[in-house]
Amino acid sequence: MEEKEVQEVKPVRSKGRPKGGHNRPGTKKTGRKLGRSRIEKLPAEAVLDYKYKILDVINRGLARTISEAARKVGVTPVQAYNWADNDIEFKEAIRQVREVIADELEEKLRNHANFIPLMFILKGYRPMFRDNYKIDIASSKLEELLGELKNLSEREISIEQPSQVVDAEVVEIPMVTK
Repeated sequence: MEEKEVQEVKPVRSKGRPKGGHNRPGTKKTGRKLGRSRIEKLPAEAVLDYKYKILDVINRGLARTISEAARKVGVTPVQAYNWADNDIEFKEAIRQVREVIADELEEKLRNHANFIPLMFILKGYRPMFRDNYKIDIASSKLEELLGELKNLSEREISIEQPSQVVDAEVVEIPMVTK
């Protein structure tokens, strides 16, 4: 019996920068950590203060998006969007501020000769100005409305007096032309 010599296999080193960390657990291809570990937890009073600041920055026209406003007040856009998702009042306040911005844009649109750039911005705020605006009616809502219409027509028929049916014959009347 011959003994085979076992050679130690050395890992091949690649030249240059290592490619993303997609083989490591908890990382994306970019090698960044997943999850909320990078986002610091803030006290409730500080969160409320940041929310007011974000709304104020957007309302004063210093930022047009939540992300831009969040960066200007010193928080990450992810935090701001998480607050909007979890706080209904904050989300509603953002919607109201966006409505005010849309109203201002609509006013500017009416007063400017070169309205095309403003029109594109307004389409972002108001779907009714979009080229592909669609009105969606849910089938359940449509069925509900049809049911109400049917009930109303049945009530109307039951209120009217039944008419007397007369045996009659249909006779054609010739048209007189001059």
